[in-house]
Amino acid sequence: QKTILCGDFNIRHINWDSNEIIDNYDKIANIFIEFIGQNQLNQLVTEPTRENSILDLVLTSDSGIVRTIKVRENFSTSDHKMIEFELNYRVKIIRKPKIYT
Repeated sequence: QKTILCGDFNIRHINWDSNEIIDNYDKIANIFIEFIGQNQLNQLVTEPTRENSILDLVLTSDSGIVRTIKVRENFSTSDHKMIEFELNYRVKIIRKPKIYT
């Protein structure tokens, strides 16, 4: 089963290049890194989404299901940049057979 979690997590004290916690006293960052490790998730956003921080994340259990990911300009009146990503996923359409009577 493949998983994607995305959103504004507002966790500032993580260096996403190394998955290291910048401030060891940040309990939420510690819990979050532990959660990511336990669930074998990868964080895919590599550019800042608010000022110099990566706060808006795309986490997935399989990096291959995200084809492209881009950080866009701020959305509306938000102080966060928008993240756009494209899935590498096909939906199998099952068609009902036509029955003629």
